Amino acid sequence: MSTQNRLRFLFSTRENYPAYRVDVTDLFSRGMASRGHAIDWVMQSETPAHSRVIRSSDNERVFLGAATSARGGGKLLNACLLFLNDLRMIRLVAVNGYDFVQVRDRFLAALLALAIAKIKGLPFFYWMSFPYPEADLNRAKEEAANLSAFKKVAYLLRGHASALALYKIILPCADHVFVQSQKMLEAVAAKGIQSDKMTPVPMGILLSRISPEEIKPSDDVRLRGARPIVYVGTLVAERKIEFLFQATKLLLDKWPDALLVLVGGADDEQMQHLAEEAGKSGVAPRVLFTGFLPMTQAWGYIRAADVCVSYIRPHPILDVGTPTKVLEYLAWNRPVVANDHPDQVQVLRESGAGIAVPSTPEAFAEAIDRLLSDRELAEGMARNGVDYVRSNRNYEALVDMLEDRYHAVLDRRESRAASCG
Repeated sequence: MSTQNRLRFLFSTRENYPAYRVDVTDLFSRGMASRGHAIDWVMQSETPAHSRVIRSSDNERVFLGAATSARGGGKLLNACLLFLNDLRMIRLVAVNGYDFVQVRDRFLAALLALAIAKIKGLPFFYWMSFPYPEADLNRAKEEAANLSAFKKVAYLLRGHASALALYKIILPCADHVFVQSQKMLEAVAAKGIQSDKMTPVPMGILLSRISPEEIKPSDDVRLRGARPIVYVGTLVAERKIEFLFQATKLLLDKWPDALLVLVGGADDEQMQHLAEEAGKSGVAPRVLFTGFLPMTQAWGYIRAADVCVSYIRPHPILDVGTPTKVLEYLAWNRPVVANDHPDQVQVLRESGAGIAVPSTPEAFAEAIDRLLSDRELAEGMARNGVDYVRSNRNYEALVDMLEDRYHAVLDRRESRAASCG
Protein backbone atom coordinates (compact mmCIF):
# COMPACT_ATOMS: atom_id res chain seq x y z
CA MET A 1 0.00 0.00 0.00
CA SER A 2 1.35 3.41 -0.93
CA THR A 3 1.79 5.97 1.80
CA GLN A 4 -0.73 8.11 -0.09
CA ASN A 5 -3.46 5.54 0.55
CA ARG A 6 -2.38 4.78 4.11
CA LEU A 7 -4.83 6.06 6.67
CA ARG A 8 -4.01 7.21 10.18
CA PHE A 9 -6.83 7.68 12.63
CA LEU A 10 -7.80 7.99 16.28
CA PHE A 11 -10.45 5.55 17.45
CA SER A 12 -12.28 5.75 20.79
CA THR A 13 -14.43 2.71 21.44
CA ARG A 14 -16.83 1.46 24.07
CA GLU A 15 -15.02 -1.89 24.24
CA ASN A 16 -12.41 -2.34 26.95
CA TYR A 17 -8.86 -3.51 26.32
CA PRO A 18 -8.18 -6.19 25.26
CA ALA A 19 -11.15 -6.14 22.88
CA TYR A 20 -12.81 -9.44 22.04
CA ARG A 21 -15.64 -8.41 19.69
CA VAL A 22 -14.80 -9.67 16.22
CA ASP A 23 -16.21 -6.58 14.53
CA VAL A 24 -13.47 -4.67 16.37
CA THR A 25 -10.60 -7.16 16.14
CA ASP A 26 -11.23 -8.61 12.68
CA LEU A 27 -12.28 -5.38 10.98
CA PHE A 28 -9.59 -3.19 12.47
CA SER A 29 -6.72 -5.02 14.19
CA ARG A 30 -6.58 -8.02 11.85
CA GLY A 31 -8.04 -6.03 8.98
CA MET A 32 -7.20 -2.35 8.64
CA ALA A 33 -4.02 -2.37 10.73
CA SER A 34 -2.63 -5.46 9.02
CA ARG A 35 -3.02 -3.65 5.69
CA GLY A 36 -0.79 -0.81 6.83
CA HIS A 37 -3.32 1.66 8.23
CA ALA A 38 -2.28 3.20 11.55
CA ILE A 39 -4.75 3.18 14.44
CA ASP A 40 -4.41 4.92 17.79
CA TRP A 41 -6.97 3.41 20.15
CA VAL A 42 -8.40 5.17 23.20
CA MET A 43 -9.67 2.42 25.50
CA GLN A 44 -10.03 1.59 29.17
CA SER A 45 -8.47 -1.49 30.70
CA GLU A 46 -10.77 -4.45 31.32
CA THR A 47 -8.90 -5.28 34.56
CA PRO A 48 -7.37 -3.03 37.24
CA ALA A 49 -4.40 -1.25 35.65
CA HIS A 50 -2.46 2.00 35.47
CA SER A 51 -2.76 4.38 32.55
CA ARG A 52 -0.12 3.69 29.91
CA VAL A 53 0.56 3.38 26.18
CA ILE A 54 0.70 -0.11 24.65
CA ARG A 55 2.17 -0.90 21.24
CA SER A 56 -0.24 -3.71 20.36
CA SER A 57 1.02 -4.22 16.79
CA ASP A 58 3.29 -2.54 14.27
CA ASN A 59 0.47 -0.19 13.25
CA GLU A 60 -1.51 0.08 16.49
CA ARG A 61 -1.06 1.95 19.74
CA VAL A 62 -3.48 1.71 22.65
CA PHE A 63 -3.76 4.73 24.93
CA LEU A 64 -4.95 2.71 27.88
CA GLY A 65 -7.09 4.28 30.54
CA ALA A 66 -6.58 3.32 34.16
CA ALA A 67 -9.16 1.07 35.84
CA THR A 68 -9.82 -0.16 39.33
CA SER A 69 -11.86 -2.93 40.90
CA ALA A 70 -15.61 -2.54 40.38
CA ARG A 71 -16.34 -3.34 44.01
CA GLY A 72 -17.68 -0.62 46.29
CA GLY A 73 -17.46 2.73 44.56
CA GLY A 74 -15.34 1.30 41.76
CA LYS A 75 -17.93 1.85 39.02
CA LEU A 76 -18.11 5.58 39.67
CA LEU A 77 -14.33 5.83 39.94
CA ASN A 78 -13.90 3.90 36.68
CA ALA A 79 -16.29 6.30 34.97
CA CYS A 80 -14.14 9.21 36.13
CA LEU A 81 -10.97 7.44 34.99
CA LEU A 82 -12.59 6.78 31.63
CA PHE A 83 -13.33 10.47 31.15
CA LEU A 84 -9.79 11.42 32.15
CA ASN A 85 -8.50 9.05 29.48
CA ASP A 86 -10.86 10.61 26.94
CA LEU A 87 -9.25 13.99 27.61
CA ARG A 88 -6.02 12.58 26.15
CA MET A 89 -7.69 12.93 22.75
CA ILE A 90 -7.14 16.69 22.92
CA ARG A 91 -3.36 16.31 22.95
CA LEU A 92 -3.36 13.34 20.56
CA VAL A 93 -5.27 15.22 17.88
CA ALA A 94 -3.02 18.25 18.37
CA VAL A 95 0.28 16.40 17.86
CA ASN A 96 -0.59 13.57 15.44
CA GLY A 97 -1.42 13.93 11.78
CA TYR A 98 -4.68 11.98 11.78
CA ASP A 99 -6.84 11.68 8.69
CA PHE A 100 -9.96 11.47 10.86
CA VAL A 101 -11.30 10.80 14.35
CA GLN A 102 -13.79 8.01 14.98
CA VAL A 103 -15.88 7.09 18.03
CA ARG A 104 -17.84 3.88 18.53
CA ASP A 105 -20.96 3.71 20.74
CA ARG A 106 -19.85 6.39 23.20
CA PHE A 107 -21.74 9.61 23.73
CA LEU A 108 -19.69 11.83 26.04
CA ALA A 109 -16.48 10.81 24.24
CA ALA A 110 -18.18 11.51 20.90
CA LEU A 111 -19.16 15.02 21.96
CA LEU A 112 -15.59 15.69 23.06
CA ALA A 113 -14.04 14.15 19.93
CA LEU A 114 -16.51 15.98 17.68
CA ALA A 115 -15.54 19.33 19.21
CA ILE A 116 -11.83 18.57 18.89
CA ALA A 117 -12.22 17.43 15.28
CA LYS A 118 -14.16 20.53 14.31
CA ILE A 119 -11.60 22.82 15.90
CA LYS A 120 -8.75 21.06 14.10
CA GLY A 121 -10.65 20.75 10.80
CA LEU A 122 -10.62 16.96 10.85
CA PRO A 123 -13.42 14.66 9.65
CA PHE A 124 -15.41 13.01 12.44
CA PHE A 125 -16.92 9.55 11.98
CA TYR A 126 -19.34 7.83 14.33
CA TRP A 127 -19.74 4.05 14.54
CA MET A 128 -23.16 2.91 15.82
CA SER A 129 -23.23 -0.83 16.41
CA PHE A 130 -26.22 -0.93 18.78
CA PRO A 131 -29.13 1.39 19.68
CA TYR A 132 -28.04 2.05 23.26
CA PRO A 133 -30.50 4.92 23.95
CA GLU A 134 -33.46 2.81 22.83
CA ALA A 135 -32.19 -0.15 24.84
CA ASP A 136 -32.08 1.96 28.02
CA LEU A 137 -35.59 3.32 27.43
CA ASN A 138 -36.92 -0.13 26.67
CA ARG A 139 -35.28 -1.60 29.77
CA ALA A 140 -36.94 1.05 31.94
CA LYS A 141 -40.36 0.18 30.54
CA GLU A 142 -40.15 -3.62 30.59
CA GLU A 143 -42.22 -5.03 33.43
CA ALA A 144 -40.27 -8.31 33.35
CA ALA A 145 -37.05 -6.51 34.24
CA ASN A 146 -38.14 -6.18 37.91
CA LEU A 147 -36.17 -2.98 38.36
CA SER A 148 -36.35 -0.75 41.39
CA ALA A 149 -37.94 2.67 40.92
CA PHE A 150 -34.49 4.25 41.22
CA LYS A 151 -33.03 2.09 38.44
CA LYS A 152 -36.02 2.72 36.17
CA VAL A 153 -35.54 6.48 36.56
CA ALA A 154 -31.80 6.08 35.96
CA TYR A 155 -32.37 4.15 32.73
CA LEU A 156 -34.96 6.69 31.56
CA LEU A 157 -32.67 9.64 32.25
CA ARG A 158 -29.68 8.01 30.59
CA GLY A 159 -31.77 6.89 27.62
CA HIS A 160 -33.25 10.32 26.98
CA ALA A 161 -29.93 12.12 27.53
CA SER A 162 -28.00 9.80 25.22
CA ALA A 163 -30.75 9.97 22.57
CA LEU A 164 -30.61 13.77 22.66
CA ALA A 165 -26.82 13.76 22.31
CA LEU A 166 -26.82 11.12 19.58
CA TYR A 167 -29.67 12.22 17.33
CA LYS A 168 -29.52 15.99 17.81
CA ILE A 169 -25.77 16.63 17.94
CA ILE A 170 -23.43 13.71 17.22
CA LEU A 171 -25.01 12.16 14.14
CA PRO A 172 -26.15 15.39 12.47
CA CYS A 173 -22.64 16.87 12.87
CA ALA A 174 -20.72 13.71 11.89
CA ASP A 175 -19.10 13.61 8.46
CA HIS A 176 -20.13 9.97 8.14
CA VAL A 177 -21.95 7.39 10.21
CA PHE A 178 -21.41 3.63 10.15
CA VAL A 179 -24.40 1.56 11.26
CA GLN A 180 -24.92 -2.14 11.87
CA SER A 181 -27.51 -2.93 9.21
CA GLN A 182 -29.81 -1.60 6.52
CA LYS A 183 -32.63 -1.82 9.07
CA MET A 184 -30.64 0.37 11.48
CA LEU A 185 -29.95 2.83 8.68
CA GLU A 186 -33.69 3.13 8.05
CA ALA A 187 -34.41 3.56 11.77
CA VAL A 188 -31.75 6.27 12.13
CA ALA A 189 -32.92 8.01 8.95
CA ALA A 190 -36.40 8.16 10.48
CA LYS A 191 -34.81 10.32 13.22
CA GLY A 192 -33.85 12.89 10.59
CA ILE A 193 -30.30 11.78 9.75
CA GLN A 194 -29.35 11.84 6.05
CA SER A 195 -29.38 8.35 4.53
CA ASP A 196 -26.61 9.19 2.09
CA LYS A 197 -24.11 9.82 4.86
CA MET A 198 -24.62 6.42 6.47
CA THR A 199 -23.04 3.08 5.56
CA PRO A 200 -24.19 -0.30 6.93
CA VAL A 201 -21.27 -2.49 8.02
CA PRO A 202 -22.78 -5.81 9.11
CA MET A 203 -21.21 -8.42 11.33
CA GLY A 204 -19.30 -11.09 9.46
CA ILE A 205 -17.08 -14.09 9.94
CA LEU A 206 -13.48 -14.86 9.02
CA LEU A 207 -13.59 -17.72 6.52
CA SER A 208 -9.88 -18.39 6.92
CA ARG A 209 -10.66 -19.83 10.37
CA ILE A 210 -12.98 -22.45 8.88
CA SER A 211 -11.23 -25.56 7.55
CA PRO A 212 -13.69 -28.25 6.42
CA GLU A 213 -10.86 -30.73 5.92
CA GLU A 214 -9.90 -30.41 9.60
CA ILE A 215 -13.38 -30.50 11.18
CA LYS A 216 -15.32 -33.72 10.75
CA PRO A 217 -19.04 -34.20 11.46
CA SER A 218 -19.58 -34.90 15.15
CA ASP A 219 -19.34 -38.57 16.10
CA ASP A 220 -21.65 -38.11 19.10
CA VAL A 221 -23.39 -41.50 19.46
CA ARG A 222 -26.63 -39.72 20.36
CA LEU A 223 -26.87 -38.51 16.76
CA ARG A 224 -26.90 -42.01 15.30
CA GLY A 225 -30.15 -42.91 13.61
CA ALA A 226 -31.44 -39.36 14.09
CA ARG A 227 -32.09 -36.40 11.81
CA PRO A 228 -30.19 -33.64 13.63
CA ILE A 229 -31.79 -30.19 13.63
CA VAL A 230 -28.96 -28.05 15.01
CA TYR A 231 -29.04 -24.70 16.80
CA VAL A 232 -25.72 -23.16 17.92
CA GLY A 233 -25.70 -20.23 20.32
CA THR A 234 -26.43 -19.03 23.80
CA LEU A 235 -29.56 -20.35 25.51
CA VAL A 236 -30.16 -17.38 27.82
CA ALA A 237 -33.77 -16.52 28.62
CA GLU A 238 -33.87 -13.56 26.23
CA ARG A 239 -33.44 -15.96 23.28
CA LYS A 240 -36.85 -17.61 23.90
CA ILE A 241 -35.56 -21.02 22.86
CA GLU A 242 -38.91 -22.50 23.89
CA PHE A 243 -40.06 -21.49 20.41
CA LEU A 244 -37.93 -24.30 18.98
CA PHE A 245 -39.62 -26.82 21.27
CA GLN A 246 -43.00 -25.85 19.83
CA ALA A 247 -41.72 -26.20 16.26
CA THR A 248 -40.10 -29.56 17.08
CA LYS A 249 -43.33 -30.91 18.54
CA LEU A 250 -45.11 -30.20 15.24
CA LEU A 251 -42.24 -31.72 13.27
CA LEU A 252 -42.22 -34.98 15.24
CA ASP A 253 -45.65 -35.92 13.93
CA LYS A 254 -44.03 -36.64 10.55
CA TRP A 255 -40.38 -37.07 11.53
CA PRO A 256 -40.22 -39.05 14.82
CA ASP A 257 -36.45 -39.44 14.35
CA ALA A 258 -35.87 -35.67 14.29
CA LEU A 259 -33.53 -34.54 17.06
CA LEU A 260 -33.26 -30.91 18.15
CA VAL A 261 -29.61 -30.36 19.10
CA LEU A 262 -28.99 -27.24 21.19
CA VAL A 263 -25.27 -26.46 21.16
CA GLY A 264 -24.70 -23.84 23.81
CA GLY A 265 -25.62 -23.08 27.36
CA ALA A 266 -26.83 -20.68 30.01
CA ASP A 267 -26.75 -20.54 33.79
CA ASP A 268 -28.00 -23.53 35.79
CA GLU A 269 -31.38 -21.94 36.52
CA GLN A 270 -32.10 -21.27 32.85
CA MET A 271 -30.93 -24.73 31.78
CA GLN A 272 -33.26 -26.29 34.35
CA HIS A 273 -36.09 -24.09 33.05
CA LEU A 274 -35.45 -25.19 29.46
CA ALA A 275 -35.37 -28.86 30.45
CA GLU A 276 -38.72 -28.42 32.19
CA GLU A 277 -40.19 -26.60 29.18
CA ALA A 278 -39.02 -29.37 26.86
CA GLY A 279 -40.81 -31.83 29.13
CA LYS A 280 -44.02 -29.80 29.17
CA SER A 281 -43.93 -29.58 25.37
CA GLY A 282 -43.58 -33.34 25.12
CA VAL A 283 -40.30 -33.19 23.20
CA ALA A 284 -37.75 -33.87 25.95
CA PRO A 285 -36.67 -37.28 24.53
CA ARG A 286 -35.96 -35.59 21.17
CA VAL A 287 -33.92 -32.66 22.52
CA LEU A 288 -30.17 -32.90 23.08
CA PHE A 289 -28.48 -30.26 25.26
CA THR A 290 -24.72 -30.31 24.68
CA GLY A 291 -23.86 -27.43 27.00
CA PHE A 292 -21.05 -24.99 26.23
CA LEU A 293 -18.49 -26.45 23.83
CA PRO A 294 -15.23 -25.30 22.24
CA MET A 295 -15.96 -23.79 18.84
CA THR A 296 -14.30 -26.64 16.96
CA GLN A 297 -16.66 -29.14 18.62
CA ALA A 298 -19.67 -26.91 17.90
CA TRP A 299 -18.64 -26.84 14.25
CA GLY A 300 -18.70 -30.64 14.26
CA TYR A 301 -22.39 -30.60 15.21
CA ILE A 302 -23.08 -28.08 12.43
CA ARG A 303 -21.41 -30.39 9.92
CA ALA A 304 -23.54 -33.30 11.17
CA ALA A 305 -26.81 -31.37 10.81
CA ASP A 306 -29.54 -32.22 8.33
CA VAL A 307 -30.84 -28.68 8.88
CA CYS A 308 -29.48 -25.77 10.91
CA VAL A 309 -31.90 -23.34 12.54
CA SER A 310 -31.80 -19.79 13.83
CA TYR A 311 -34.52 -18.05 15.81
CA ILE A 312 -34.08 -14.39 16.76
CA ARG A 313 -37.15 -13.24 18.66
CA PRO A 314 -38.87 -10.28 17.01
CA HIS A 315 -38.04 -7.09 18.90
CA PRO A 316 -37.25 -3.52 17.75
CA ILE A 317 -33.87 -3.60 19.50
CA LEU A 318 -32.87 -6.97 18.02
CA ASP A 319 -34.27 -6.27 14.56
CA VAL A 320 -31.50 -3.79 13.73
CA GLY A 321 -28.71 -6.28 14.45
CA THR A 322 -26.82 -8.59 12.11
CA PRO A 323 -26.44 -11.93 13.92
CA THR A 324 -23.69 -14.25 12.66
CA LYS A 325 -25.35 -17.57 13.43
CA VAL A 326 -26.75 -18.02 9.90
CA LEU A 327 -23.41 -17.00 8.39
CA GLU A 328 -21.61 -19.77 10.28
CA TYR A 329 -24.14 -22.31 9.06
CA LEU A 330 -23.68 -21.11 5.48
CA ALA A 331 -19.89 -21.20 5.79
CA TRP A 332 -20.15 -24.91 6.65
CA ASN A 333 -22.45 -25.55 3.67
CA ARG A 334 -25.53 -26.49 5.65
CA PRO A 335 -29.12 -25.60 4.68
CA VAL A 336 -30.82 -23.16 7.02
CA VAL A 337 -34.28 -22.37 8.34
CA ALA A 338 -34.55 -19.02 10.08
CA ASN A 339 -37.35 -16.73 11.20
CA ASP A 340 -38.06 -13.37 9.61
CA HIS A 341 -35.43 -11.27 11.33
CA PRO A 342 -34.56 -8.55 8.76
CA ASP A 343 -30.90 -9.46 8.29
CA GLN A 344 -31.61 -13.19 8.20
CA VAL A 345 -34.22 -12.59 5.52
CA GLN A 346 -31.72 -10.57 3.48
CA VAL A 347 -28.92 -13.14 3.81
CA LEU A 348 -31.09 -16.12 2.88
CA ARG A 349 -32.82 -14.29 0.05
CA GLU A 350 -29.55 -13.11 -1.50
CA SER A 351 -27.68 -16.38 -0.96
CA GLY A 352 -30.44 -18.85 -1.76
CA ALA A 353 -28.95 -21.03 0.99
CA GLY A 354 -32.04 -21.50 3.13
CA ILE A 355 -35.58 -20.53 3.95
CA ALA A 356 -36.74 -17.54 6.00
CA VAL A 357 -40.26 -17.85 7.40
CA PRO A 358 -42.68 -15.94 9.63
CA SER A 359 -41.99 -16.21 13.36
CA THR A 360 -44.51 -18.97 14.09
CA PRO A 361 -43.79 -22.58 15.13
CA GLU A 362 -46.05 -23.80 12.29
CA ALA A 363 -44.09 -21.96 9.59
CA PHE A 364 -40.78 -23.03 11.11
CA ALA A 365 -41.78 -26.71 11.25
CA GLU A 366 -43.16 -26.60 7.71
CA ALA A 367 -39.87 -25.22 6.34
CA ILE A 368 -37.79 -27.84 8.17
CA ASP A 369 -40.13 -30.53 6.84
CA ARG A 370 -39.64 -29.21 3.31
CA LEU A 371 -35.85 -29.53 3.57
CA LEU A 372 -35.99 -32.98 5.20
CA SER A 373 -38.39 -34.17 2.51
CA ASP A 374 -36.35 -32.86 -0.42
CA ARG A 375 -32.69 -33.58 0.19
CA GLU A 376 -31.75 -32.49 -3.32
CA LEU A 377 -33.26 -29.06 -2.60
CA ALA A 378 -31.58 -28.93 0.81
CA GLU A 379 -28.11 -29.81 -0.43
CA GLY A 380 -28.50 -27.48 -3.42
CA MET A 381 -29.22 -24.64 -1.02
CA ALA A 382 -26.33 -25.67 1.18
CA ARG A 383 -23.86 -25.40 -1.70
CA ASN A 384 -24.80 -21.74 -2.18
CA GLY A 385 -23.72 -20.69 1.29
CA VAL A 386 -19.96 -20.41 1.38
CA ASP A 387 -19.64 -18.42 -1.87
CA TYR A 388 -22.15 -15.87 -0.59
CA VAL A 389 -20.31 -15.51 2.70
CA ARG A 390 -16.96 -15.17 0.93
CA SER A 391 -18.20 -12.33 -1.27
CA ASN A 392 -20.44 -10.49 1.18
CA ARG A 393 -19.84 -11.32 4.85
CA ASN A 394 -16.26 -12.53 5.05
CA TYR A 395 -14.30 -9.99 7.06
CA GLU A 396 -11.73 -9.68 4.29
CA ALA A 397 -14.50 -8.50 1.93
CA LEU A 398 -15.89 -6.19 4.61
CA VAL A 399 -12.47 -4.61 5.13
CA ASP A 400 -12.27 -3.98 1.38
CA MET A 401 -15.64 -2.23 1.53
CA LEU A 402 -14.65 -0.23 4.62
CA GLU A 403 -11.37 0.96 3.08
CA ASP A 404 -13.21 2.09 -0.04
CA ARG A 405 -15.80 3.97 2.02
CA TYR A 406 -13.21 5.78 4.13
CA HIS A 407 -11.32 6.93 1.03
CA ALA A 408 -14.53 7.93 -0.78
CA VAL A 409 -15.74 10.06 2.13
CA LEU A 410 -12.34 11.68 2.63
CA ASP A 411 -11.91 12.34 -1.11
CA ARG A 412 -15.39 13.88 -1.31
CA ARG A 413 -14.65 16.13 1.65
CA GLU A 414 -11.33 17.21 0.14
CA SER A 415 -13.01 17.97 -3.19
CA ARG A 416 -15.64 20.12 -1.48
CA ALA A 417 -12.95 22.00 0.43
CA ALA A 418 -10.99 22.61 -2.77
CA SER A 419 -14.05 23.91 -4.62
CA CYS A 420 -14.90 26.25 -1.74
CA GLY A 421 -11.33 27.52 -1.63
